[in-house]
Amino acid sequence: MEVIGGFSNATDTSIDTVAGVHLMDSDRIGGTIKEGVGKAKEELGDATDNPNTEAEGQKEQAEGKLQNEWGKAKDTVRDVADGDR
Repeated sequence: MEVIGGFSNATDTSIDTVAGVHLMDSDRIGGTIKEGVGKAKEELGDATDNPNTEAEGQKEQAEGKLQNEWGKAKDTVRDVADGDR
């Protein structure tokens, strides 16, 4: 991939790529957000003595963790393919 003036001529338009440089995978970002929202729901459920909200928060945290790990795996594969590691 040729870089000219700090910008790549690559056609990769994904939101996790800037000037042809891969940043953090969007699943890592989304997973982290989902984990945070889940934690807040769990705390809300605990504070209001609502086991359904608490369980929903725990579920969202688990989903977020899985999504984050999936994003990390994709980043690793991308880095290896690009020769970064």
